[in-house]
Amino acid sequence: MNIRDLILNEGELFQLFRKVLEGLISLNDLNESHISQLRKFAQHSQFQATRQIDQILQINPQYTFEEIAARHGNYKDANRVLEWLDTVPKEKHKSEKTKTEKPLLNMNQIALKYVYEGLQITRENGNEIAKKYGHNSGEKLFQRFTYYSSTSNRKGKPNSCTSKKLRNKIELIESVIELMPTDKRDRATDEVSILKKLYEVEYQ
Repeated sequence: MNIRDLILNEGELFQLFRKVLEGLISLNDLNESHISQLRKFAQHSQFQATRQIDQILQINPQYTFEEIAARHGNYKDANRVLEWLDTVPKEKHKSEKTKTEKPLLNMNQIALKYVYEGLQITRENGNEIAKKYGHNSGEKLFQRFTYYSSTSNRKGKPNSCTSKKLRNKIELIESVIELMPTDKRDRATDEVSILKKLYEVEYQ
């Protein structure tokens, strides 16, 4: 399964949300990661709808929350999806959690993604970020982030450079580009172009 199949963006989550409402998808079509992401998306939608209902009640105090909620489409949709998600059998959760799953991203991919997106990995938040991606060592992740924070380490030749090492470096950055929002890709794309030109000069 492709990495991008597991990490859904907001547009993909909205499409999944609509498919649930239209009865076009089964729980068996989703893995645990998709279920968790969809649940958070539905909870956020419910929260936003609740705020809207509260604003309506301030203007129309003669109504109750339940009366407004019963007619509020977004609130009802969010509730329907959350109720649907609650039908996930406990056995499904249990069996999936007992599996030893390979982390979605390796340390280098995580570090590069954070560098290119302008986010910080520190010794303080390293463990939390590492665990988010299925790793245990926040210190190792911090070290990789520190390494890739250097422009020369990203677009320079690898130590004891070989054609394979340089190709692996190009492929590593290309794999991270696919994970980032479109507006965050320019720097990584430029650096891949530099590495590809270097590869052509050195090995072709």
